[in-house]
Amino acid sequence: MDPELPKLRTFKEDIADAVKKDNVSVVKMAESKRRDRSAEFQEATSLRSPKNLRYILMSLALLIIILLVGGYFFFFYKAIPAVNAPNIVASDIISSDENNTINIGGLTSTAIFNAISNEKRGQLPLGTIEKVTFTVPNGTSTTAANTQQFITALDTQIPFGLLRALDPQFFFGFHSYSDNEPLLILTTNDYGSAYAGMLQWEPDMADNISGLFTTPLGISNTSTSSISTATSTYSFEDKVIDNKDTRALIDPSGNIVFFYSFVDPSTIVFTTNTATFQEILNRLAKSKLIH
Repeated sequence: MDPELPKLRTFKEDIADAVKKDNVSVVKMAESKRRDRSAEFQEATSLRSPKNLRYILMSLALLIIILLVGGYFFFFYKAIPAVNAPNIVASDIISSDENNTINIGGLTSTAIFNAISNEKRGQLPLGTIEKVTFTVPNGTSTTAANTQQFITALDTQIPFGLLRALDPQFFFGFHSYSDNEPLLILTTNDYGSAYAGMLQWEPDMADNISGLFTTPLGISNTSTSSISTATSTYSFEDKVIDNKDTRALIDPSGNIVFFYSFVDPSTIVFTTNTATFQEILNRLAKSKLIH
């Protein structure tokens, strides 16, 4: 016969046995449990509890640190005077060793050419390039003239399509070689329009800008009639200079007055001699490496 399995006891029976054994009532047991839970709750919510006191002190310390850091940044940066952001100036097309300024505000084209001629006679160390910045009025002060303002001030007959194709930035100056050789660099964002416009401008270019490179066509009398009469003996010819295709203005003796070249699709260089042209090409190459 199989042994009798032990009877499973219930929680109710355990309570009854505890009451019989310890003479404890169910009510007293419940009251004891209630007091224990009340004590635990008071311990958990008491500010004097070591555990809660530690949390409170940590929170106060964190708050003080936040206030100190916030106050430091607020008062420190408020005490620093505001610094105006520097004007961002576009870098030059090529580097220069000297700088000078000519204010062309209100000047006629003849007066501008005379001012350039006077600057050309200045003393420059051999091999250096001087940049000449042309300025125009801007309210109560002056600002650097852009390409359109400069060419317009020269009273040229430049084709409108060419003028529109030229970028605002340009460079004019002198290269000290056997003499102070003038140079002009124009930039364009539209090679096709610029190239066609330059060819279209050639019949008037000698009259318009030869004064940048020499006394207009070598004539001391700069009246329009004298210059126009002289231009009939001057013409543009194709020349290869330093492996670059150029268009050169040739005088009656076969000498180059000045020449221009698209040295790349965005850069037009004007100057008067091969050495200056080479120096410009070298500086352009260095400028492109830097930028």
